[in-house]
Amino acid sequence: AKFLERLIRKVHALDPDHPALYASAGKTDLPYLKKYVPSLDIIGVNDYGDVQFIENVWSDLGFDAPYFMTEFGALGPWDNPRDTNRKYAEPSDTSKAAQYRNYWNRVREKRGNNIGGCVFHLGETTQESLTYYNINDHEYKRESYLLMQSLYTGQKIVHHAPRIRAFKGVPSTIARGAKFEVEMAVETHEVNPLTFVYKASTTVEGVLQYYINDEIPIQVNGSGNKVTITAPDKEGIVRIYGFVRDAYGNSSSANATVRVS
Repeated sequence: AKFLERLIRKVHALDPDHPALYASAGKTDLPYLKKYVPSLDIIGVNDYGDVQFIENVWSDLGFDAPYFMTEFGALGPWDNPRDTNRKYAEPSDTSKAAQYRNYWNRVREKRGNNIGGCVFHLGETTQESLTYYNINDHEYKRESYLLMQSLYTGQKIVHHAPRIRAFKGVPSTIARGAKFEVEMAVETHEVNPLTFVYKASTTVEGVLQYYINDEIPIQVNGSGNKVTITAPDKEGIVRIYGFVRDAYGNSSSANATVRVS
């Protein structure tokens, strides 16, 4: 923290109009910033829980500098229940979008103390799953992407992403090479053809390991929202995904785990 203070003073000496921001991964650093870094212009905080809690800590410490959410997003996997295979259950795209909306509304309520925030978006990472943190599906936009684009720009969403209301049929356990039938119940506001894609991946969990899971090849028989999938030959816990994509470049996904034995 003392080094940071010296560094910020050098920045200000070179350019007095250049604001300095430091990002803290949560609240842990905030007391040290208050005590040892008085020259800090903006306090950056990464948070996935409750901006009100950060506001309270900021207020209790008596900061004069505003704070900025350098990362925010849906609740982390650790805040979700585990399934029968003891893996994190991933919320639906609609649930995640609602979390983004609620969080951003709370940020807006704190205007003045809080000067905004950046959505945490890892692109095509495989952290926790192929889809957990990504607000896009490759070139397709997911519900959270469209929502945040609308909230940031003030423009209404023209074409809404399809929504998966149910993803049924993935058993909790299955034998190697056995077949099982899955079905997606999909709702869409748009009149356009839908494309359905099915994938599988490993289920490694690891915070800050961005590309930890790999896609696993699977055999899919059929097309549309109801197909038959052949379980992989290798034993282990596998995550099965269903994707639905529309003609407007939007996508939605759901997944569940199966133990292959």
